[in-house]
Amino acid sequence: IGLQVGVGLIRLRLRHCQTLKDKRRVTQSLIQKMRNSGASVTECGESDNTKLAALGVSFAASSVRQM
Repeated sequence: IGLQVGVGLIRLRLRHCQTLKDKRRVTQSLIQKMRNSGASVTECGESDNTKLAALGVSFAASSVRQM
C-alpha cells in the first residue's frame, strides 16, 4: 500500500483586478473549483498585492492515476 502526494505553488498575475475585493472574488472562485476536484488549496502569499496571488495546492491519493 502506497500513498502518492502532490504539492505545488501556483503564482498568478491578476492584471484586471483593481481592488483586493476583485482579487478575492477571482481567487476564491479558483480555490473552490480546485477543491471540487479533490485538492487542498489555500492562499499563501501576496495577500496585500492586488495584482499577484499565490496558491498552495496539495493532492493525496493511493495511486498516481487517481491524482
